[in-house]
Amino acid sequence: MEWYEPYQKLMPGPQAKLLRVWDRFGVPHKESKQVFGNPLTIIGISVDTESMTLNLPLEARDDLLQELDLWCDDSGQFARKGAALRRWQQLAGWLNWSFNVYPLLRPCLANVYMKMRGKSNPKGKIRPNNAVRSDLTWARNHIVASSGVHLLKCAHWDPHDEADITVFCDASLQGMGFWIKSLNLGLYADTIDTQGEEFIFFHESLCVLSALHYMDVELGMPRRATIFTDNSNTVDIFNSLAASPRINPILKAACDIALESCSGFKVLFVPGINNQIADALSRFDFDRATSLSPGIKLRRFTPPRVTLGEHL
Repeated sequence: MEWYEPYQKLMPGPQAKLLRVWDRFGVPHKESKQVFGNPLTIIGISVDTESMTLNLPLEARDDLLQELDLWCDDSGQFARKGAALRRWQQLAGWLNWSFNVYPLLRPCLANVYMKMRGKSNPKGKIRPNNAVRSDLTWARNHIVASSGVHLLKCAHWDPHDEADITVFCDASLQGMGFWIKSLNLGLYADTIDTQGEEFIFFHESLCVLSALHYMDVELGMPRRATIFTDNSNTVDIFNSLAASPRINPILKAACDIALESCSGFKVLFVPGINNQIADALSRFDFDRATSLSPGIKLRRFTPPRVTLGEHL
């Protein structure tokens, strides 16, 4: 530690030396910005340099959980009373800020945004429905269980060259199929009744979730998984973690797998011409699948049960 005269206090040597250099060149600086120690609060995020983690400061985390407790109240008192649009917007902003630390919780806002859509009176009351309460309860439970972002586990990885496992997914009017390349394993299942839903989009998304679920249950979820699909809408929702309330439960289930297994997955687009094995599996064309990948092992899978959101 060294004495830094302008601030009249001891500071880490390198930091004090840097400030003296700035002083020499007339670079302005503020004492409030010259923080040191562990953890450090940087733009509202608690940075622990020893454990290499990012988290919300305890007070901010507790405040957020307290607010979520009101919205998730089992008695329904808050829901019956409702909240002004301004408060809904504040909650959305608060949660968006928290996604710096809890990025996989983004699906919790799907129904919040839907309830605010078309509203403009900041004092107008909006009542949270069961879907909003369910999403916020889901987020709250994960925040309570989370230890923040572990930087050493979140390093960038190349989905083409550094994945532990690569899967190709597809869906047709008849079924769903995914192919685990390294195992030469093909899995297939029938489509399900979606009651008029966007049929292919829904099943393409469900197929990705099914692949994640299979890897988690049968293989022990690999740390890095790359999943290819030829449906661009599916790629979009898994990369943005934003979907319509109807499809949102699929995203939540996928995030549950990633959070509970401490793993990461990336969903990428592949042209249909390069996704023929999964296409054959989805159409139950096993002869074509075998000709494309000799020796392929074929198994039927059961899609995870997902309760879809309400029709809009």
